[in-house]
Parts: sequence; C-alpha cells; structure tokens
Amino acid sequence: MISAVVLAAERGSQTATSSLALTAKPLRVILENALASKIDEVICVTGDLAAAWREIEFTSERLLWCANSAAAQGWSALVICGLWASNPRSDGVMLLASDQSLIGTELIQALIERFEKSSAWIVAPSFTDQPHGPVLFRRNLFPELLRLSGDDMGLCLLKKYAENTAVVEWQDEGPRLNREARKRSTHSKERV
Repeated sequence: MISAVVLAAERGSQTATSSLALTAKPLRVILENALASKIDEVICVTGDLAAAWREIEFTSERLLWCANSAAAQGWSALVICGLWASNPRSDGVMLLASDQSLIGTELIQALIERFEKSSAWIVAPSFTDQPHGPVLFRRNLFPELLRLSGDDMGLCLLKKYAENTAVVEWQDEGPRLNREARKRSTHSKERV
C-alpha cells in the first residue's frame, strides 16, 4: 500500500501558510493526478479545511482531508500531520506539494513502479542528474520524517541515504520548473 501526502498550502517567504487563494487550481490538478495513479490513499493536509472544501469541488473515497493549524511552522508540520493520518499498513508515502501541478500521473506511476520493483528506501525523479520532488519514502524512514522541522520536506534524506535512493530519470523538466518558479516567487516576495 502506498500513500500520498499533498501539502496544500501556499509557500511564503519562510514558511507554508494556510492560504489557498492562489493554489486552488494547482492543488486540484495535483489531487486529480495522484488519484488517477495507483496510489492507495491521498491525504491532503491544509491549514484551512473549510477553505479547501470550498475550493476543491470533488470527492473520492481515496481522498482524505486533514487540517493542521500549525501550517505556519513550515512544510514539515504538514508532512508530520499527513504521516500520522496515513494508513498504518502503508509501505511508503509520496510527498507532493500543492503547487506541483506539472507533475503528471505518468511520473507518479513511474516512481511507484520503481518503488515496488526495488528495495530502495527513497525513490525520486531526476532531471539532468538533479534529484527533486516528488519523493517516495519507504516506511523505515517515517521516524526520521516525523522529526523534520521548518520548511524541510525530507529532501535532506536524499543526501543522507544516497546509497539507498533509486532515481527515475525523467526528461520532462516540469517538476523542476515548478520548484524553480517557487524559488523565483519566494525571492521576489522577499525583495518587496
């Protein structure tokens, strides 16, 4: 069984905030893409559950909602909340940020297939030899993910466990562009 935790918050200059005003459309896309894959459950963690339900107009028996009032403490608070809400039988969890709408079902499926065919602790896509999100973590790393803090989404574990990481080469640079756009947006907000 594989779970996905979707971090449904707008990234501010330093932390994740609960506003969905700018992220509703990308969030809907990432939820649809995750639900179209073989992921067994999708847990959407948000700081404002009422706003999420107003903005996202579809339901699925595989879609669970989780409210976390500590979203302002950073992405890690959302990761931890989603992990606690995941099914205890889950073999792994894929972490997806709500603004990663360019991550399609094909990439999600490719990560799941590599996870199922290997014993790797971590599976991540790579574009030009640079691993990035979304990342799929095996259950044995859950205790370390539960100790994350600030805006850490577990990417620190890619370096720590490089020898236990399987990389899926992905020629579509959409996921990387999502990340680069977030960085540019964050830097422009900091300058204002």
